[in-house]
Amino acid sequence: MTNFDTVWSELQERLKDDYVDVDGIHPAQCYDIAKMIASALRSDGRNPEIFAVRGHDIVEDGWVRSSELLVPIPYEGRVTWSTHVICVEDDVVIDPILSTPEPLATCTERAFGIRSLVPYSIDFRL
Repeated sequence: MTNFDTVWSELQERLKDDYVDVDGIHPAQCYDIAKMIASALRSDGRNPEIFAVRGHDIVEDGWVRSSELLVPIPYEGRVTWSTHVICVEDDVVIDPILSTPEPLATCTERAFGIRSLVPYSIDFRL
């Protein structure tokens, strides 16, 4: 079993209930989770990147006031996020909210039901 396989299995089990632990606490942030996945992939000799996605901007009086919230489909509205950070390798998203890897081009539609969002690369340091 590779480092990635071990980390992926642990994350799937730990995060199956809305990224909340048994005490109702969010033990990890998506950035930390994406870094954990990327680190495991790198230790297996792979070359992942970290991307972020956020909702469409909400403009009032010509100013961007906020962005729409992301509502992860797998969690049926129980959680919302302003931004979500994901691990990407070769244009494939590897994220525990998706049960399987998903092409970057379709990941936001599958995860949030929003087709036109474009994930963007962010600086990543292990």
